[in-house]
Amino acid sequence: MANLVLSEDTFGILLPYIKEKTITDIRWDGNNLWLDDLEKGRILTDIKLEESFINKFTSRLSDLANTNFNSSSPVLEAETDSLRIACLHPSVTNTGIAITIRKTEAECRLKDDQMIETGYCSEEMLEFLKQAVKARCSFVVTGDVGSGKTELVKKLMQSIPDSATTLTVEDNYELRAKALRPHFDCTEIKVTKNFPPKAAIKAALRQNTKWLMLSEARSTEAVELLEAASTGCSIATTVHAWDVRNIPDRFENMIGNTNNDVKNDVCTYFDIGILIVKKEGPDGIRRYIDQLCFYEHTEKGNNCYMILDEGKMVGNHLTDKIKERFRRADMKIPVMFEGDNNV
Repeated sequence: MANLVLSEDTFGILLPYIKEKTITDIRWDGNNLWLDDLEKGRILTDIKLEESFINKFTSRLSDLANTNFNSSSPVLEAETDSLRIACLHPSVTNTGIAITIRKTEAECRLKDDQMIETGYCSEEMLEFLKQAVKARCSFVVTGDVGSGKTELVKKLMQSIPDSATTLTVEDNYELRAKALRPHFDCTEIKVTKNFPPKAAIKAALRQNTKWLMLSEARSTEAVELLEAASTGCSIATTVHAWDVRNIPDRFENMIGNTNNDVKNDVCTYFDIGILIVKKEGPDGIRRYIDQLCFYEHTEKGNNCYMILDEGKMVGNHLTDKIKERFRRADMKIPVMFEGDNNV
């Protein structure tokens, strides 16, 4: 899908929300206009979209995208350089046309000072994550929809050296690696029906790849992801799970293999699991690292060492494989992992 160029007048009454930096998502459910705001959370507005505007908006999108939007083709998807738009035709809804607009701007919203000040993570943990990237550790990030999984992967990616060949595999360009760092040795791959995730991951490995960033592991492409990790390629990806301890099971479910080989591979080739939580309160929205663990596979079985749980440090056992990665990178073990007080 090619990026469309939409003039400001296309968005009409929605334009102020398109321009507002803190708003990440705009959704018309057929009756109500909802906004997702980074600071205020989910907002129900009193704005009602006119049927004439909705029809004009979807008609312009379908014309520019050179596709139909009718009962035979009830899904309309389009992209600009900074927006992802999805529409549902009223023939498949009971509430009229539905429109969702998600911003995919070339910006890393997680800033060091802000992460520490808001309690996203401690200064020591932030420094460790940066060092872990430089030591080529592999990550799996999980959390609920809207928790900010992709934003954390985007933040981690900032610590990859410019010269380390990196390939991103996404169905929509959200990591924006090249736009954020023009001199970064990075190729952005887009998944399509004719070029599914499995093929994209295999193609990426033929590019002398040091880092592979998969926007989300959803299905059997997890097989190729584990195979990529087994070659020595460092990985960062997101999955949907409720607890970092469940991530090996999640991979097993995606792949459909229950002979324990999948769990063994996850604990062998992935180093760090992270759970991001989003909480809404009277003072707005807060996102933070709720859980962080280290995975390890030994002859005795699989281990998941909890370092953070419910946002609090509960242990500091650094696995031998992470220690080895730090040694190979000529990096010192962080002070927070001196000694072994895991519980």
